[in-house]
Amino acid sequence: MAFAVAFSLLPSGCARSQGLPPGHHTSPPKSWKSITASVVNFTPFQFNYRIENLTPGPNHDLWFSAGSSVEHIDAQDSMSEIPMPYSQWTIGGIAVTTTGVVFTIGQSGKVGIIDSGGSVRYVQVVPRKDFPDLRDLVVDGGGEMWFVDLGRKSIGYRAPDGRVVEHPFPDNTYPIQMRHCMGRLWVVAINPTAGTELFFIGDNLRPIPYPSVVRKPMQIEAMACDVSDRLWLSTGYGATISTLWFDRSGHHKEIGGIGNAIAPDLVGGIWAQGPQQYGWRLMLIHVAANGARRDVTLPASIPVGHDLVVDGDGTMWLAVDYGGSPVAVTRIEGLSKR
Repeated sequence: MAFAVAFSLLPSGCARSQGLPPGHHTSPPKSWKSITASVVNFTPFQFNYRIENLTPGPNHDLWFSAGSSVEHIDAQDSMSEIPMPYSQWTIGGIAVTTTGVVFTIGQSGKVGIIDSGGSVRYVQVVPRKDFPDLRDLVVDGGGEMWFVDLGRKSIGYRAPDGRVVEHPFPDNTYPIQMRHCMGRLWVVAINPTAGTELFFIGDNLRPIPYPSVVRKPMQIEAMACDVSDRLWLSTGYGATISTLWFDRSGHHKEIGGIGNAIAPDLVGGIWAQGPQQYGWRLMLIHVAANGARRDVTLPASIPVGHDLVVDGDGTMWLAVDYGGSPVAVTRIEGLSKR
């Protein structure tokens, strides 16, 4: 989260949130009757696996995982694959840095590092005998890495010199997703009795429960940090789906009827997958920075996806692999710039 989640790299810093006065940032939803967009589909090399970890690169490119491979679509639409040495090595999360790409490799306890020349090396972060399961990760410009270890129910830190420390979550609580926002690391964790919970990471990697802004027993499906430094949470319970955001000033807003895949745009708003329309056709919802909502029903040629991201050029990428649709990464240009 893509965590299943779509998992992305933290920018080294986020803009300071300006907040929004309560009651002054909503407007009725509007619909785009038609759209003009260019659509390109890419079939991954390992096409029998779920597409995970959509992660934009800096050059109109995209990294993602499928089973035991890391795959890359470059700016010239050329797709390449880095298969793992063993089929049991499944990718947990991907982060793009200024010097290359870092990815976690689940229960192996390793991370892979791809340098700017395309060479790959593997580093043992947590001994396999300790039963790790490395998932979501955040890497900063100095080479520091924070990661979720589902197997050990902990949050971990790896220093540039290779030193690793971990801190456990409360009993029976399993961290799954991580994002950086408002100057903090935020983690969603699952508790079999309490459902999903939101934590922020304090000093010495100590996980601290955040006073809930989510109505119980809602489940947190995904997280995203927008360019205004607000944390968005996609929540759901049964057939009820909604998204809410909050900022460091304590302002928050809940928006109903929005699907569980969310991605920030370039100007302080958010894109989300909406309710399915006409069978397996996909609806997208855009919520602007001021709260204005617009609904977009995409052409039938664009099937429903389970995850989406927006890259630095404003291009949207979708992960498509269920509902009878071909497994593919779909790129939509000309839509998310609106």
